[in-house]
Amino acid sequence: MATSSTSNEAASALGLPKRYQFRRIVFPQALRSITPNYVNQLIGLVKSTSLVFYVSLLDLFGTAQTMGATYPGDIVPLLLVVTAWYLILTSVVSVIQFYVERYYARGATRTLPPTPLRKLRAGLTELRARIRREAAV
Repeated sequence: MATSSTSNEAASALGLPKRYQFRRIVFPQALRSITPNYVNQLIGLVKSTSLVFYVSLLDLFGTAQTMGATYPGDIVPLLLVVTAWYLILTSVVSVIQFYVERYYARGATRTLPPTPLRKLRAGLTELRARIRREAAV
């Protein structure tokens, strides 16, 4: 894979405008290396704090505690709901991260990593084949 400076020199030699060089050469290479670290930091922030205003949600744990004080004895189900919301949030961000990384890995690898749906299909196909082989024996 060519480095960014080599790619820039080649683009300059071809007479490509600086804006095009940045948009098509520099930016995709930068995002390829920035995305995993940045999104992991974001997921860590969501997991380690209840200040989820970065994701435009209310302070879930504070709201759950307020509701638990209003309805004593119901705090555990409320905290389980809040935990489920955090799990959903981090899962959605992780899925988005996977697809962004996959998109920007197009030029860096020969084959793209399989999507989770493709992995599931391949696993089911393999399981069906194994069951057929065992049934034939």
